Amino acid sequence: MTRHTHRNRRTSESSGHPRRSGMILAMVLVALFVVMLLGAAFANAFVAQRQLVRHSQQQQQAFWLAESALQRAAYRLANEPDYQGETWQVASDDLGGIYAGVALVKVETVAEAGTGHRIIVDATYPSKALKKTVQHRELLVVEFNELPR
Repeated sequence: MTRHTHRNRRTSESSGHPRRSGMILAMVLVALFVVMLLGAAFANAFVAQRQLVRHSQQQQQAFWLAESALQRAAYRLANEPDYQGETWQVASDDLGGIYAGVALVKVETVAEAGTGHRIIVDATYPSKALKKTVQHRELLVVEFNELPR
């Protein structure tokens, strides 16, 4: 006698195999989406950090441009008593970079301080860019006829 055993054969549709591969595909897509979100967040943080560094560098350059303009104006005022100020254009080569700067220098006579002048500087760096940094500095120069004792 031949005995037939009936094996429970499942077709691929009844075994859940397509359902399992569908879940794997969905998990892979979710994982790729999470990786893409993380990559976008890192790229955004990198760009923001670069902008902060660039802004800080521009602030430093504008600060030193303003300080140099104050020293330049004090020197000119000491040598030229009728010096009233200037617009000082500083080339990019002189600043050691790719951008030029400009310093607007005004000299005012200060009556309440005796004989003296106030030097006012507004330095802009970069001078011809959409995003500029402006530094404002003032220096009071008092002239003494004789030194106090």
